[in-house]
Amino acid sequence: VGAKAFIGDLPQIHKVLSIRSRLPTLRHLVQVGADEKVSEALGYPALVSMGQVNGADTTIDSEASSPCVLYFTSGSTGQPKLVQHSQISLALSSRIAGEHWCQLHPDCLFWSLSEVGWVKGSWAVFAAWNHGAALLVDETPGLVFDPIHTLQILHDYSVTNFCATPTAYRQLVTSASREFAATHAPQSLKVSISAGEAIEGSVIEAWRQVTRGVPILNGYGLTETVFLCTESTDDQRPGSMGRPLPGVPLEILGETAEPVPIGEEGALGVCLSTCADSIYDVFNGYVDEQGVVTRPTVRNAEGKEYYLTGDRAFRDADGYFWFKARKDDIINCSGYRIGPSEVEAVLQMHPGVLESAVIGVPDEERGSIIKAYVVLNEEYEQHPLRKLKVELRQHCLYHSAPYKCPRVIEFLSKTELPRTVTGKVQRHELRAREQRKSSA
Repeated sequence: VGAKAFIGDLPQIHKVLSIRSRLPTLRHLVQVGADEKVSEALGYPALVSMGQVNGADTTIDSEASSPCVLYFTSGSTGQPKLVQHSQISLALSSRIAGEHWCQLHPDCLFWSLSEVGWVKGSWAVFAAWNHGAALLVDETPGLVFDPIHTLQILHDYSVTNFCATPTAYRQLVTSASREFAATHAPQSLKVSISAGEAIEGSVIEAWRQVTRGVPILNGYGLTETVFLCTESTDDQRPGSMGRPLPGVPLEILGETAEPVPIGEEGALGVCLSTCADSIYDVFNGYVDEQGVVTRPTVRNAEGKEYYLTGDRAFRDADGYFWFKARKDDIINCSGYRIGPSEVEAVLQMHPGVLESAVIGVPDEERGSIIKAYVVLNEEYEQHPLRKLKVELRQHCLYHSAPYKCPRVIEFLSKTELPRTVTGKVQRHELRAREQRKSSA
């Protein structure tokens, strides 16, 4: 995309040097950190000093729609796409969620487990800046997610506001984590938030016990839109996406992009026609290999323009939104439309299930049948698997409708469950695996 400069620490500088021959527009490498300086890079402190001495004015004139930053999507439904955000759509829009969802203010210490290379990590930076809050960054070398280490940080550094994925929360409430938290409970934590996928009520309740009363507030957003819909502590409804943030024109739409009645499932869409006078906005568009920026939208008969998120949901009479599934993840079984998260939520209620992922497998008689991939908690890993399959199916039959019960269950280890680099389960990879099996 024509980058002219790169700023990074020593390991990142070395990565860029290894591919510099493929970056014809790159002119400058700027190194930060106290490591030994690379000869090909400029030192950031020296550049700052030069600017101060010379009185350099680094401000530029820009419009609200001017490009600000590029991010890749996580690739949960296919290949990652390059997203261009404007001066408003990420940096300024984060103020809304920072206030109403994260509840940030100058006395807060905010910790988001997401890497800053992904939009949620950088969104956390902008949210903290917009509200004068401090931001905690854990740079423990070579660290992969460790629930005990995470609980230790929450305890030792008086974190008040915490953001993590459902995958992380599930590991933070296992029996081993709870045992550690009995003597190292987060002392200062006031707000916990979750995003990336649906989180189960059983995990929310377990986290309350670990933290001695702190709930998990769910949020919904995309790399393209940042956060659209969140829960609040005033009227939390576990399992819901919450209500749209102030100024966010989120709607449920039918096939012709017209709003559907309350309670009816439809496509989630952001009305771009009502964003013009707001500090909220969605991305400028996707950037292709030639640098062309395009934003796919639809218009209805009234001329209203919408960006469709690709997700299905419905809205209840009180204005709360409830996630159904990604458009491509919907399972059509014997005439029923089933969202994978509905089945996964029930599976997660079983004490032996650490994580689960549900897909539809083609079936001549029913159209599709439900297959569940299950990751077991450590204490259940030695149980007879055939007996566990029967137990899990009975559990699902007891807690949900019969047509939502998995007909096939396969056990996987944590590392075998395909994920994006941000931790989201890639159901399309599981579907591709099943397709390869059937064609072998």
